[in-house]
Amino acid sequence: MKKILENISLTLIDNNTRCMVECQEMNNDEVKAKLNELQQKGWTLASIARELGQAIRTVESWNQGKRSPSNLYPVLESLDGLLNRKRIPKRKQYKFTLGQQVKANKKAPSDYEDREGIITDILPRRRATQYRVRFSHEEGSADEGYFDSWMLDPITRRT
Repeated sequence: MKKILENISLTLIDNNTRCMVECQEMNNDEVKAKLNELQQKGWTLASIARELGQAIRTVESWNQGKRSPSNLYPVLESLDGLLNRKRIPKRKQYKFTLGQQVKANKKAPSDYEDREGIITDILPRRRATQYRVRFSHEEGSADEGYFDSWMLDPITRRT
């Protein structure tokens, strides 16, 4: 006897197996609902992942319903604990912002040194945030490079 359960075809072995699959899907929805509630309170998926000791991609896949936690009940309890917290972690502050003008300093690769550009993307990393910078040439062409924050200096224009 086969039962189709939301695009999943399984052979019914016994009632316990069927219940386990259905309960897993219900609890997966519970994880997604708790993650959504945390985000509405101002939590980011990155801060939730950090608090749970998980990779951000893992928490993202739970949030999208692609995967479910293997240790479901401890995760649900941890999410409840985060929901009950009064203090929410602050969003990470970056040294530079999108569109900000920067200058590559002497720590940057020599072919970029002293060139001016604009931040076009911010890539958070564990140790140092990387920035994608678009540099303009005098002849009108442009090239891009990825730089750690310590390789760049802000440009302050005085008027």
